Amino acid sequence: MYSSVFILLYQTRCDVIPQWRDFHSATELDGQMYVFGGRFDRIGPEQTTQNIYDDRLYVFNPDDASWSLITANGEIPCGRRSHSAFVHHGKLYIFGGYNNVMSFHFNDLYEFNPLTLLWHRIKPHGIPNPVPRRRQCCLVIDDRMYMFGGTSPISTSTFPNRSHEIQDQSNLIRQRSTGETSG
Repeated sequence: MYSSVFILLYQTRCDVIPQWRDFHSATELDGQMYVFGGRFDRIGPEQTTQNIYDDRLYVFNPDDASWSLITANGEIPCGRRSHSAFVHHGKLYIFGGYNNVMSFHFNDLYEFNPLTLLWHRIKPHGIPNPVPRRRQCCLVIDDRMYMFGGTSPISTSTFPNRSHEIQDQSNLIRQRSTGETSG
């Protein structure tokens, strides 16, 4: 597993190569790989508690094995790890995540337009923001974004009226099949 990543980085011949990282996202858009966020250490691959959370967006072009760093503008999401990323209608979206330096879980949603190179923070329509979380999965089906799982610092005792947002898979399937979903 690790050797294939090493070979990929070794074979790329360009000035811009992103630093190693973990808990980042890699999303395909128009035949290229967009890498956002993640955590790396100031010293090297060994964890030393000098974490850096990257807010830059890198693009890998498999046709010529090159990397480029996007010079993005707008409302750029702060660096984070364990967030979700997905593509919808030619735009990249980032949701949630965690930044240990800030000791903060996110529940924000950002959109990146590769044509204008602009980030924009967007608000969900018709629902309150989901509780802050990391390690969740998101995907789009028929113009609807679905989020599943993750870990959250919010407990059901802290927010009893929002406990449906931090349930496990079996509860979500049961609620959906009986038509008792909220939102």
